[in-house]
Amino acid sequence: MPVIVANIARTYVWARTIIQHGVYVAPLHSPAVPAGQERLRLCVTADHRPEHFARLADALRACLEFEAEPDGLERKIREFSEARG
Repeated sequence: MPVIVANIARTYVWARTIIQHGVYVAPLHSPAVPAGQERLRLCVTADHRPEHFARLADALRACLEFEAEPDGLERKIREFSEARG
């Protein structure tokens, strides 16, 4: 199940945020997908339970919340860059 985010920096920030919420996601960027069509790959199986989807919804909500803030994406990029050292 792809989630198109169409920006390489956003792809990695969203992926890291979602992973921090305990959901595995794979960021995909060029050359795996065309530039401007960067996305997150999520795999759903029959073993996933409702609480897994609730956790994913919380993670996606967190991404949308920082995106709604002025300079929210840029702030997250700085935070993650500083955490890497």
